[in-house]
Amino acid sequence: FFFDFCKGCNLRGCQKMLSCLARSHIPKHCRPFSSQVAPLKILVVGGNGYVGSTICRIGVERGLQVAALSRGGRLYSPAQADQPWAKEVTWLKGDVMDRDAWRAHLCSDTTAVISSVGAFGSNAFMEQVCGDTNIAACEEAAAAHVPRFVFVSAHDYRLIGHGVGPLKGYFNGKRRVERRVRELYPSGGHVLQPSFVYGTRHHGTMKIPLGLVGAPLEALCALAPVKALARLPILDLPFTSPVSVEAVARTAIKGAVGELEKPVLTVDDILQN
Repeated sequence: FFFDFCKGCNLRGCQKMLSCLARSHIPKHCRPFSSQVAPLKILVVGGNGYVGSTICRIGVERGLQVAALSRGGRLYSPAQADQPWAKEVTWLKGDVMDRDAWRAHLCSDTTAVISSVGAFGSNAFMEQVCGDTNIAACEEAAAAHVPRFVFVSAHDYRLIGHGVGPLKGYFNGKRRVERRVRELYPSGGHVLQPSFVYGTRHHGTMKIPLGLVGAPLEALCALAPVKALARLPILDLPFTSPVSVEAVARTAIKGAVGELEKPVLTVDDILQN
């Protein structure tokens, strides 16, 4: 604890106060000012997206000071934008690839950056969005000496997660970012590898309840026989358990505040958080 000046002797560390602390109680003339401690500051890159907006909400609920960077600079869903938590977030507009435009938002007291940028499209497009964009976020965070960096990657599927097929750019981009995180954040860096992420996805005024499919599948995949099937290379795609967007967001925030030990968190790790 920290205390204001003792009224009795005007010394912070007066013997009277210390003796009282030793007897496990605090005198009335020594009043705590712990409320003056500022909340931890985090920056969520891609904070207006499906996963990113949930990370922002969980961060606010945990009492963090949250800023969100995106090209749109705002939430696109009116239902989300009207929520009390959304009004607590500082919404920043900027292109991550235009580093000079957003570098100033990495304040000296920023304690963590969480990057959750991702998209589907052509292989070249996915390499840029899923790879280059997140690498830029990681490099800028490291250059600004931000202590922790959390990257929301993707599950390492045995058949499609190694640079083959129509999602080659998606997985190649994600793996490149993972390597860069390991290089720049040998400590303080965390990579989350979720599978199919379910929850309520917002598109303007429309809500897509992915939980109607994801939640029953998660319960099914928790069964021992199904877990055994998921270990087979040809069956890990259909039988790897989905994870809720809430679980992904909670795990990301734990990494941002220093509550995680593992550098790479698998589906099972995320489900346990």
